[in-house]
Amino acid sequence: MSVVVSDTSPIRALDHLKLTSLLERFYGEVLIPPSVAAELRDPDSALPMLDWASIPGLCMQAPSDLAKVEELLQVLDRGESEAIALAMEVHAAAVLVDEREARSVAISLGLRPVGVLSMLVRAK
Repeated sequence: MSVVVSDTSPIRALDHLKLTSLLERFYGEVLIPPSVAAELRDPDSALPMLDWASIPGLCMQAPSDLAKVEELLQVLDRGESEAIALAMEVHAAAVLVDEREARSVAISLGLRPVGVLSMLVRAK
């Protein structure tokens, strides 16, 4: 199985649906950048805190190209920026993102965005 990188929203959506097992089932290893890990554990979020380390297959890895992260921050939030930069670095098979702008940026950079809806269809 290939490595993929995820933003926050797909993990949160799958957790809400009690389907985080799809991540490991479909992709084996799913990398998340530190900002995504922080967003999942944010006690000030309107959403419940999520212990990402308890989800099988999830691993945290920081992107090393900080200039690329800063460039992406001009149009995306930090989680999306770090996820896309990391996906580029590790030559990820896909980047898990749901937001339209992030998907558009990912495509423009030669990445394959995958959203929760396509994972749910695949799981049927």
